[in-house]
Amino acid sequence: MISSIKDEGGFEPTTTEAFDNIKQAAEDYDAAVQDIQEDINATVGDVLDGEDKIIAINQDLTVSNNDVVDSYKAELTAVQELAAGVNDLADAYKDELQAAKDAHDYLAKQREEAAKAAAEAEKGKTAAKETVATPLPETKPAQTTAAPAPAQNSNPHAGYRLGGQAYTIVSGDTLSGIARRFYGKASLYTEIWAHNKDHLRGKNANRIYPGEIVYLDTGGYTGE
Repeated sequence: MISSIKDEGGFEPTTTEAFDNIKQAAEDYDAAVQDIQEDINATVGDVLDGEDKIIAINQDLTVSNNDVVDSYKAELTAVQELAAGVNDLADAYKDELQAAKDAHDYLAKQREEAAKAAAEAEKGKTAAKETVATPLPETKPAQTTAAPAPAQNSNPHAGYRLGGQAYTIVSGDTLSGIARRFYGKASLYTEIWAHNKDHLRGKNANRIYPGEIVYLDTGGYTGE
């Protein structure tokens, strides 16, 4: 029977074809496996590329975040320096304000003292006017040759010192000018300085300030 099938060309060709089919199937399998491997490799490559991109993006974000932090620190430092400057200005303003207040208080005290001195002087003048001098007995003048009359001086205070008068210094005053005005002789400024230097701010007679008070020494003829 086998011989008859073989003679008819049915058995042997069928076996060869089967082997060929198996071989082809194996080759197709290998090819499919190769394709799958290539797809896997391609997928893995894409994954690795994506991972590199993610790492790069993360690095960029880190750098950007550091830049933001540095910028914030710089701005915070600038704000702190500005606040310190404002505090310094506030302290300076307080010092200036206190200095102005001290100057105001000093001038107010000087004006008050000047007003008191002026009031006392006015009170003394009033008391002097109200005092009635006791009249002296009338006597006849001695028969003597009259001395030449002294030259008239336009300054009513020339040759005399004014008793207890207070004078408030104004801008442009000098002690020599005050001496010339009240005593009739500029060199007598030394008398004024000697009697007032203890309460004047200046270190010498050339330094006097508006608002200060000088007291002219007690009365008496200068002999000049």
